[in-house]
Amino acid sequence: MHIEEAEWITRQLRSLPGKDISPLLNIGSSTEEFRVSQQPHIDGLIFKPLRYAKVEVVHQDIKAAPGVDLIGDLADRPFLDRLHGMRFRSVLCSNLLEHIINRQEVVDALLQITPVGGYLVVTVPSHYPRHMDPIDTMFRPAPEELAEMFQNTEVLDSTLIDVGTIWSTLSRNPKELIKLLIRVTLPFYKHDGWITAYNRMLWLFRKRTIACVFLRKTA
Repeated sequence: MHIEEAEWITRQLRSLPGKDISPLLNIGSSTEEFRVSQQPHIDGLIFKPLRYAKVEVVHQDIKAAPGVDLIGDLADRPFLDRLHGMRFRSVLCSNLLEHIINRQEVVDALLQITPVGGYLVVTVPSHYPRHMDPIDTMFRPAPEELAEMFQNTEVLDSTLIDVGTIWSTLSRNPKELIKLLIRVTLPFYKHDGWITAYNRMLWLFRKRTIACVFLRKTA
């Protein structure tokens, strides 16, 4: 998740009283280490203010790791049904839909999880290099296309966030640039990671954007 994206998510959630979004399901959350250490802006900008506002957050991921409250596979229908029974008031789905094959099934499940009057915050890369986690379907919607997937919702906000180029990020961190240059020379080591690194090189100077929508379920 990019800092600009986290800032946008925070603005949407802060626009509502805590009671209107609690409990919140953070679906495809990754681990506590990822949210706090690897990308500290995720916890600092999004979840720390939610804790301060006493919003209950439940983190879901397929990985069994510290910081994952609900472990389950989104391709597993019984698990999706289990989520439906947990009475969430809101859902955060960030940078997930490009990594799953049963995309519309998961979208429909998120809508079932969300009650009428509840909220969904959804972000997906729109113009962005291929990145494996563990797959990338290359789903790259515009905000309007993303919102259309969520039937019976009202669009409260939608935007296309410019997160700059890979070069603009790496030029401020020479060590990361060197690591990327070394990584692309090793195609036989963790090939999926090499695919991501190779595509980052191809996109070094290309603008990247993230599609973001903030929705309220109406029916």
